Amino acid sequence: LCLSAKKAKKKYIFRGNIRHLVNNISPYLTEGSNIIVKKRKTPISLFPKMLFGNMPRDGGNLILSLEEMNKIISENEMSEKFIKKYIGANEFINGPDRWCLWINDDDYNEAKQIKVIERRLDRVRESRRNSKAESTQEYADRPYKFVQIQHEPDQALLVPRVSSERREYLPIGFINNDTVIADSAQAIYKPPVYLFALLSSKMHLSWVKLVSGRLENRFRYSSTISYNTFFSPRVTQIEEKALEDKTFDILSEREKYSELTIAQLYDPEKMPKSLRDAHNELDYIVDRLYQEKEFSSDDERVEYLIGKYEEIIEMDKNSA
Repeated sequence: LCLSAKKAKKKYIFRGNIRHLVNNISPYLTEGSNIIVKKRKTPISLFPKMLFGNMPRDGGNLILSLEEMNKIISENEMSEKFIKKYIGANEFINGPDRWCLWINDDDYNEAKQIKVIERRLDRVRESRRNSKAESTQEYADRPYKFVQIQHEPDQALLVPRVSSERREYLPIGFINNDTVIADSAQAIYKPPVYLFALLSSKMHLSWVKLVSGRLENRFRYSSTISYNTFFSPRVTQIEEKALEDKTFDILSEREKYSELTIAQLYDPEKMPKSLRDAHNELDYIVDRLYQEKEFSSDDERVEYLIGKYEEIIEMDKNSA
């Protein structure tokens, strides 16, 4: 009986076909303490702020397909001044491109003189007046503006809020300053280039898989739980340069297959070898930012990250 009791106390985690004896199994089914990762308003790493995308609440009248955009411009060439590219998660991953009317306060009087735009703004006004949400109704007298504007169009790193669990890498990318990011994505404005490398790594995706919510089986990426809780060591200038070089290598490989969507490029069964090789080289560099020894699995990565997260939370408590 005593022998059975001792055996019952032993705890094991299986990695592949190998059984590992561990001191404790965490709530995330990894070796570690019983700590739970909680939402944070600010990053625990030296990362810039991540913002929610922009929400139109327009009844579909500020958003344009390619055909609608071309029709508006054909009716009045002056309208092109008020049109920007519009990208959310679906447009970035799957295409096709969409556009939107983006009109600043100072330009409203000029914009509404264009009849084709005025007709659309009238429909926005009516849609908002009929909304059940008071916050949307309040914007009926500003039909030219998105209801929630988190940031004016600028250079940004786009991270889809929902993406497939099948991919080996998080589908992210840089957006130029003439593009409006939709609320189906998160955005980091004026990001350092090397941040793309960190967020594109297996290190980060292993954390996303561990802590993020799910929509069906797909990952629900959020700033408060997926990004702000992710630990990254301080990066030296030499390390930053290495990460930037690998970022450009990956972007260059993507450009070679510009006819393919991100979904097609990152299909695990069809991913071009040259792109996969570029990501593997990046992962080699990123892993060694954390430790000299190579991580053998995502389980090892998350055990390491959970340990670092716990250290930081404890320091926060002690300094409070």
